Amino acid sequence: MRRLSPLLTALFLAACGPAIEVPVTPSRTTLSTATVDTLSGELSSTAALTTGLTTVWLKLSENGAPITDATLTLLPVMTMPTKAHACPVVGEVVHEGDGVYRGQLVFQMASADMGTWSLGAKVVRGGVEKKLSFDVVVGDGGLVHAFTVADPMNPAMLKKYVLSVSFPNGTKVGMNPVLVTLHRMQDMMTFPAFDEAAFEMVPEMPAHGHGSSNNVSPTLVAPGRYEGQVNFTMPGEWKTTFTAKAAGELMTTKAFDTTL
Repeated sequence: MRRLSPLLTALFLAACGPAIEVPVTPSRTTLSTATVDTLSGELSSTAALTTGLTTVWLKLSENGAPITDATLTLLPVMTMPTKAHACPVVGEVVHEGDGVYRGQLVFQMASADMGTWSLGAKVVRGGVEKKLSFDVVVGDGGLVHAFTVADPMNPAMLKKYVLSVSFPNGTKVGMNPVLVTLHRMQDMMTFPAFDEAAFEMVPEMPAHGHGSSNNVSPTLVAPGRYEGQVNFTMPGEWKTTFTAKAAGELMTTKAFDTTL
C-alpha cells in the first residue's frame, strides 16, 4: 500500500478541512500631500474621512528617503468664521515601518460652509521641528456624540465632552468588538482623555421588540479608550444605547443605529 508524502497529506487534509480565513488588509487611498523644504508627507486612509474615530496614515520622506526616526504629533483644526477649534487625538502616533506613521483622531463635526478642517503634523527629528499641513474633507459618519455636563460644584458651568463609537472589525451577525472613546474639552484646542466613566450598553431591535444576551459593556483599556462586545443575533436594524456615568452620576445617554 502506497503512503502519501507528508506534504501531500497536509494538502489533502487542508482541502478537506474548513476554509481558513486570511485577513485582508484594506488598501489605503491618498487624501493629500504636503512639502516643507526637503520634507514631504503623504496623508492616506482606508476610506473617506468621517466624523467619529478615524485612522490616518502619514508617509514621511526626506529627499525621497523614508523617515523612520521622527516624533510625530497630529494637530487637527477646524477653522470657522469667528473661531477655530481642534478635536480629540487618540493615543500616540505609531511608526509602522518604512516611514509610515499611524494615528487616530475623533472628528466631532463634518466639514461645511461654516467650517473647514485641516490636519497639521508636527515632525521632530534631532531637535529640529517642521510642520506639514493637509487640507481634508470630513463627512458625517453618525458615530460621534458631543455633549455637556453641569459641574456639580458650579451648575452654571458646563463641561464639554466628545464620545465616539466604532466597530474595529466591522459588523456581522454574532459577537462584535465595540470601541468607545471619550475625551473632555479642556479648551478649544485641548481634549484630554477621560478615564473615569462607567458604561452600560444595551442593544435592541425595535422592529422585533427584543434585545440580545452575552453583551459586554465597554471598560477602560487605555487612556480614553473603552472596549466591549455587542451581540447582534440576527440581520436587520439594531439600536444600541450607551449610557455613561462618572462617580455614579449620569453623564449622557446616546443611541446609535446599525444595519446588518
